[in-house]
Amino acid sequence: MKNHTLISFVVAVGAIAFFGAGCNPVASLQQKAAETAAGGVLSAASGGKVNVNDNTVVFKDNKTGDIASYGENVKLPETFPKDIPIPSSAKLIGVNISAAQKTASVTFDSSEDVSAIVSFYATTLTKDGWKESESLSANGVEIRAYEKANVKISFTAGPKDEGGATATVVRNEE
Repeated sequence: MKNHTLISFVVAVGAIAFFGAGCNPVASLQQKAAETAAGGVLSAASGGKVNVNDNTVVFKDNKTGDIASYGENVKLPETFPKDIPIPSSAKLIGVNISAAQKTASVTFDSSEDVSAIVSFYATTLTKDGWKESESLSANGVEIRAYEKANVKISFTAGPKDEGGATATVVRNEE
């Protein structure tokens, strides 16, 4: 648990430092220098590898292989579980992988509404042999869980004020 607190702290500090600096074309060289410096400082403080680049903070723990990535240009790491479907409309804003805890999660924004996200996961997961195990709806937010063998995928999708939806999908393995 201490490791996850450190990862969260490192990513949060990096994101605050980076996003607080603002972005504009005139300051791109200053921004790149700040990103490099922030990544170096955070890497040294955390004992892991921190990259601050292109409006995104990526932390990789060198000992455990855990990864946390947040920002505007998040990419799925190669080690991200292939059984977590991602809608084509998804704009990734966060990814976490913990090998020790056998969990992975992804958070994304979508131009599609909540019902389209729910439908995507219901159709895709059921087709792949997953069974719905939980369902909850409250105040426009939808929560679903699906199970297959010793793995559970759950997601929460809620509406964004400007339209579309934000969703978080979590995969846990026992």
